[in-house]
Amino acid sequence: MTPPDLEDGALGGALRRLASTQWAAQGLRVHVRVSDTIELPMHVQTALLRIAQGAIANVIQHASADTATIALAADQSRIRFTVVDDGEGFDAERLNEKRSRSDSFGLQATSERVDQLGGTLTVESAPEKGTTLTIELSRNGVA
Repeated sequence: MTPPDLEDGALGGALRRLASTQWAAQGLRVHVRVSDTIELPMHVQTALLRIAQGAIANVIQHASADTATIALAADQSRIRFTVVDDGEGFDAERLNEKRSRSDSFGLQATSERVDQLGGTLTVESAPEKGTTLTIELSRNGVA
């Protein structure tokens, strides 16, 4: 099933609508750098939308950030999706050490979605430095 946010078939448009309504209403300015000309299968768009929603929910709930940026870049072989915030950050090395026993449902769900797409998830953060969540997918694996 296609999420209502994606009914027009454009991930960038769905993210821009969320940024200007739901996320702005919660006090977070979100810049969306996702071209509507990048064609992705609906299941990939749906997964990336859900990942963005979870990541921004974490930013709003935990990061005390003013702004976040969601970006999608693609070439012939790779897709790179990032969510970056200017919030408090955290000790990412500690998170990676205990990820398998973490009670963080948001990151666990993101990790599972990325695994289902055959991609990789990287979380980079440091106290007072914000957080960057990066998803890398092979174009061959998502066709």
